[in-house]
Amino acid sequence: RLVGPPLETYRRRFAGRVAVAAESAIDARELAVAERIVDLCIEADRRAPETALVTARLHFELALVEVEAGRMDAALRHAKVAAAAEPERAVRWRFLGELERASGDAEAAVVSLAKAREFGRAAGEEYALRDAVLLAECQVLAGLEGDAEATLAEVVRDARARGVGAGEEEALLERAEGMLRGIR
Repeated sequence: RLVGPPLETYRRRFAGRVAVAAESAIDARELAVAERIVDLCIEADRRAPETALVTARLHFELALVEVEAGRMDAALRHAKVAAAAEPERAVRWRFLGELERASGDAEAAVVSLAKAREFGRAAGEEYALRDAVLLAECQVLAGLEGDAEATLAEVVRDARARGVGAGEEEALLERAEGMLRGIR
């Protein structure tokens, strides 16, 4: 039985090979094959943490492909697995929140976007104005106007304090201020 460094080396090599096979299937749009490979990764995840990160990335890539193909249910399924497998990655939660909003589940989107905000801040990411507006929109749709007001007030205050650039960021700030006036 393999133990110690040889086992870890084997697991890393396995994870790399599986990733290459799944990415090839995704590139060829052979989604059934890619999903089967990812299912095998999930089994391997229970034994090797290295494959968990590979599986999360593959689920994220499958979600992107499913969105392109117009299959939102499958995209959501993959995005949920990717976010759960790498919960500290704000981008996974942000993407899931956007998919949930697009599918009409504002309450789930609020949870996912709030996690994106939490993990993004923990990782030192600047909380993007666009993300705050999206979160506030979902909060309003979910009937959480008080939360939306707090989100918008904070982001407007922060954006004004640091100064915003011209173009898209200024337009988003104006949109956030307009939403805030509408809520108050």
